[in-house]
Amino acid sequence: MFYRGSVLSFIIIVLLSSCEIINPSEDIPAYLHVTSMTLNVKNGEGSESQKIIDAWVAIDKNLIGVYELPATFPILEEGEHEIQIGAGILDNGITGTRVEYDFYTSYNINYEFTPGITDSISPIIEYSELADFVFIENFDGTGVKFERKSGNVNITQTSSNGFEDKCGLIELDDANNFMEIVSTEKFQLPSDGNPVYLELNYYSSNTFQIGLLNELTQDRFYNLVVSPKNEWNKIYVNLTEQATTLKALEYRLLFQSYKTDSLTSAEIRFDNIKLIH
Repeated sequence: MFYRGSVLSFIIIVLLSSCEIINPSEDIPAYLHVTSMTLNVKNGEGSESQKIIDAWVAIDKNLIGVYELPATFPILEEGEHEIQIGAGILDNGITGTRVEYDFYTSYNINYEFTPGITDSISPIIEYSELADFVFIENFDGTGVKFERKSGNVNITQTSSNGFEDKCGLIELDDANNFMEIVSTEKFQLPSDGNPVYLELNYYSSNTFQIGLLNELTQDRFYNLVVSPKNEWNKIYVNLTEQATTLKALEYRLLFQSYKTDSLTSAEIRFDNIKLIH
């Protein structure tokens, strides 16, 4: 009886050990909830408007994932670790091109993680010290920094339905169905592949194009068509490749629009235009 009982006990122990091998115990993660990200600006950096949609999260400088905000995600670490959260945007407003924005700082903090506990944070970020704002137009001053380049429609300043106070307004109809405006200021852009972005708030019932004018040759280069939006939207336009390819000595900013035939009239509103490299 003792022998048979010992064998039975041995079999039970082996079976239990096998179950642990097949189904090993799992570590209980901590969780982090990121509600949203806030942009703080300094003098000369324009509006605090932003459209940060993703959190690029690294633990101890190792990327663990990109999470659409608001997001709750597991942290398979315990104790104090360095967490770094970068700001993710849609490059050129395209859903399939999600990138970490070069000109925002990341949110860095040492955090104590406890398994099974969910902590919430709302990161505050700024523009990078390396960001060079070569053109800003918020339409709140006297006059506007654009003029008509071709066509017979110009941009005007209005306090009606602005994004933040005043905005720029372009009105198209059957008799005035085309506009092309150019910035009154000219600027230089890097041609070595360093990032160049245009930030823009817009509200539009019509498509429009964004481009650059070569100041020396007066050649126009349009690289993006923006679709209508029936509410204020923010877009980050990547002009890096254009500036690298063109290598012009000086540029001006261009906007162009042809009224869609199916529309009797159309409006395009701009605000918080920033060109940064």
